[in-house]
Amino acid sequence: MPLGDSFCRFTVATGAPFIVEDAIQHPWTHQMPCVVSGESRCYLGIPLRMNDGDVIGTMCVYGPQATIFDTVQ
Repeated sequence: MPLGDSFCRFTVATGAPFIVEDAIQHPWTHQMPCVVSGESRCYLGIPLRMNDGDVIGTMCVYGPQATIFDTVQ
């Protein structure tokens, strides 16, 4: 999936964790193709950084159902 079509773009762009418990309700993600198709409904992404601080990617999880993430997850 191209970065521009993914949730990861928000994590990379902000350099901060990005958590979406229900993508249908989120203003940034509700019209994304993967949300509209039902492939993705929740997302949690953490930026991966080089030693100099540059974000080079994400460590993420996503799924087809709305999810409330907690500290254990």
